[in-house]
Parts: sequence; C-alpha cells; structure tokens
Amino acid sequence: MSFAKHGLAGQGTDLGRTVLALSTLGLFTKLLNIDLSNLQVLGVSLRPENSGLIPGFLGLALIYAFVAFSVARMEAAFEVQTDKGTVEANKIIIDSKSLLGLALLALPFSVFVYSMPYVLGLFSISLLWSDSISVLSSIWVLASK
Repeated sequence: MSFAKHGLAGQGTDLGRTVLALSTLGLFTKLLNIDLSNLQVLGVSLRPENSGLIPGFLGLALIYAFVAFSVARMEAAFEVQTDKGTVEANKIIIDSKSLLGLALLALPFSVFVYSMPYVLGLFSISLLWSDSISVLSSIWVLASK
C-alpha cells in the first residue's frame, strides 16, 4: 500500500519519546503553575507577559508530534501486519499453547506500554488546548497586520 508510506515508521520510538517529553513538560507548566518568566535559555530571558505563551507553544508542538506519532504507529502496524516473517511467527504462537499463554499473560503490560503515549498525549493536548488556541490567535493577529 504505497499511499500509506510517509517514512515515519522508523521514527516511531523517537516520536513517542517526544510526545511523552512534551506531555510531561506541558503538564508541569500547566498543573504546577511554574513561573517561566525567570527561565533563561542561552542568556535570553522572557518578559512576564510573554511567558504565558509557553504552554501554548508546547501544546502546538505536542499536537504536531502527536499527529506524526499516530501516523508512524499506523504505518509501522501496516508494515508489520504484511511482513511474511511476522505472519509466520504469529502462526507459530497461535499453534503453541504455551507460547499463546505467555503472550496472553504479557498482554496487559503490552497494552499499557503501547497506549501510554496516546493517553498522556491526549490528556495533555486537552489540558493545553486553550493555551494553544490563544497562541494561534496571537499569531493570526500578528500575521494579519
């Protein structure tokens, strides 16, 4: 299926880490009300009125990373599903009762690990949504002048 190839399947792990890092950073800035006006990056500090935009920029970056992560996971799932080696390995696991039992025992842990970036990412996006919209509206106002 050539239309599903975006080249992101190999970066799925890195995109998952990015989603988790941006989610954690966004949650810390939003829930803990961290004052980011004292933050200095390479000697550059923000004015207090501009530091309120940081959660919005984090939200926008998180939305972009989340969409790329979802596309990478879908692409990787399609590639693995059609791989002949995977199909043969799945058939061996299904035919063997002991391997099937081990796979079923590991299933809750696998589902938890697989879904963690999705759950945390969606929660963080919903929490940072209003900040992201305010940043987009500020950019729109500046661009329309």
